[in-house]
Amino acid sequence: MFGLEKRKDKGNDPFKFDLEDDLKDKKKREEIKATVGSHMQDVKSSLKEGTAPEDFDKCGVLLHGYAALQKVIENVK
Repeated sequence: MFGLEKRKDKGNDPFKFDLEDDLKDKKKREEIKATVGSHMQDVKSSLKEGTAPEDFDKCGVLLHGYAALQKVIENVK
């Protein structure tokens, strides 16, 4: 389940997310940062233009998620 069945053969190696491996590559890291920044700007502009009230909270949650992803990108070395 969730790709963990492949790990049974590897022994006691610590679990790593695919994102961690991608962030170690400098080119992919910058590409991901640019994509996240672009998506954040889209959500921010949508909020500034005025979204429907039922979508306002969803956009806020999405914006917080992108901000958290940016923190993760900065913290992974």
